[in-house]
Amino acid sequence: MKRINIKNLTDTARERLQEELDSIQQGCRVRTITADDVEYYVHKAVEEYILMGASRASMDGLTFRLDPNCQDFAKSYKGRPESTIIAVEITKTGYYVVNLFRGDTFRGAHNLHADRIPDAMVKAITERLYAMEV
Repeated sequence: MKRINIKNLTDTARERLQEELDSIQQGCRVRTITADDVEYYVHKAVEEYILMGASRASMDGLTFRLDPNCQDFAKSYKGRPESTIIAVEITKTGYYVVNLFRGDTFRGAHNLHADRIPDAMVKAITERLYAMEV
């Protein structure tokens, strides 16, 4: 997949992103997302990270994965729940979707997994993301 700049998403890039999502989610009925969802969640995650006190300079090179459909499942749930996961890289020039894939649904309320963000900050960001949705 070619990187797509979400910070300055053009109509052409949005179409390309949606085509990529359609090919990945082909045949999937649940826990799917659209290009608009990708744009919304990436912007909100970056916004919340900044609100938590991170500087733009500290975000250069940061990578994280988002699962907008994360949830808990009952122990009696049979099967392996999957959802579409977004892999994002932040650079000085923008926020780039570097990968989209179907994978195991993130469990619990933590829809954000990052390499250089402390766990407490990840938890706080995720809680604020969910509070805004309701």
